Amino acid sequence: MKTKQEHCYDYPRPAVSTDILVFGIDDQSIRILLIKRKNEPFQNKWALPGGFLEMDEPGQNGALRELKEETSLELEELQHLGAYSEPDRDPRGRMISLAYYEIVHLNEMAIQAADDAKEAQWFELNELPELAFDHKKMINEAILDIRRKSMTEGYLLRKTGHSFTLKWLYDVHHTLYMTNLSFSEFRSACLQSNIFLHKESDEEEKYQVLGLFSIKDFLSFYSNLID
Repeated sequence: MKTKQEHCYDYPRPAVSTDILVFGIDDQSIRILLIKRKNEPFQNKWALPGGFLEMDEPGQNGALRELKEETSLELEELQHLGAYSEPDRDPRGRMISLAYYEIVHLNEMAIQAADDAKEAQWFELNELPELAFDHKKMINEAILDIRRKSMTEGYLLRKTGHSFTLKWLYDVHHTLYMTNLSFSEFRSACLQSNIFLHKESDEEEKYQVLGLFSIKDFLSFYSNLID
């Protein structure tokens, strides 16, 4: 006669996975890292890196591990985005995903597909392919979170960490916020703010975010840009 094993249950339990959104900044735009899935479900479809959480690891540790295994990208930490738990989000069964994101500099990141990833590639946010699972929803909500943090904490500008032109900042801002603000209006608002440090020649018009700036200054800056 069989006896019930320890930690076995009579009721079904969901599996837990992680999904990682890595936004990359370069001198031209902001992009997101996607992998082409090697296996079913959604074989050969583009998706966010990610995978199942192991029994002995916290969510962020599992996300960092999966990111390294599938893209060779090693990060130290991630921002928690949320938990995705719609019953039909995964055709394999009841699956809850813990989603995380981070912003990195593309010129500092080398990627290589491995493990369950057939390919790894950076995509422009306005040129995304058809995505597996509910990953488009995750991307949209991560962008909203970046917008919110940029409004309250100066998140995006703090993440740049290097000198940049105002045209570059305008292009990134337009991608994230989809505003109708012209470059001349954007440039005027920037130059009237107190949060930039001029780094190079006037012709190059390169700037850098000051190491510290007040939230009041930052909110004043963004209030001029967003309706």
